[in-house]
Amino acid sequence: RALLLEQQRHNAASKIQAVFHGNKERQRLNEEKDQQKLLAAEKEHARIQRLKEEKERQRHLERTKIAREEALKREKQARVELETTVALRLQAAWRGRQGRIRADGEKDNRRVSEEQQRAKAMKQKREQQAALWKAQGEEQVAHQPLSKAEEQRRGREAALKRLHDIELKKQELEQAKQDEAASKIQAVFRGRDARKKVYDVKMERSARQIQRMFRGRQARRQFYVDLTFHRERAVSIPGR
Repeated sequence: RALLLEQQRHNAASKIQAVFHGNKERQRLNEEKDQQKLLAAEKEHARIQRLKEEKERQRHLERTKIAREEALKREKQARVELETTVALRLQAAWRGRQGRIRADGEKDNRRVSEEQQRAKAMKQKREQQAALWKAQGEEQVAHQPLSKAEEQRRGREAALKRLHDIELKKQELEQAKQDEAASKIQAVFRGRDARKKVYDVKMERSARQIQRMFRGRQARRQFYVDLTFHRERAVSIPGR
């Protein structure tokens, strides 16, 4: 009987131990399953987060690219407008200068032509006066005695000589005036030509300076856009 009770107690203890071990094993398996589920959930969350970050980075790169293209387009349009404005101003300045040069040349030509016409008219007037005096002297000699005719002839010759001397002096003075006017006109044209050359050099230097400043400004803007793009890209990429 005692052996039977001992056997029963042993069987009961074995069952209790088996139940306890079974519960512990099931608890361990449940904990392992929960741990695996938690790890899987964390991995899935990390994967989703990485996908979101990758999509956000792609959108950021696309926005940056679009902004850069728009900035380049605006810069190109501004450059074209500036070059067009500068070219129009240079052309307007050049046309105005050429117009002033033509107007000054026409004015000088008119002044020379007027002086030549005036000199020609004075010469014709003097020739007509001399012819008139000669005709009057011959008419008076024809109606006077021989002695008076001789006196008139001598007076006429003296008058003609004086008139000839006066004419020579006037011609010399006129020639001197024409030479002086020609020298002045030549000096004016030489000075205008020299000023034109200096103005052309200044305009060329100004155009080069404007182009150099514009290229430097474009290069600095492009450098700033590239630097901003690389900085934003470095910030948006994880692990950098």
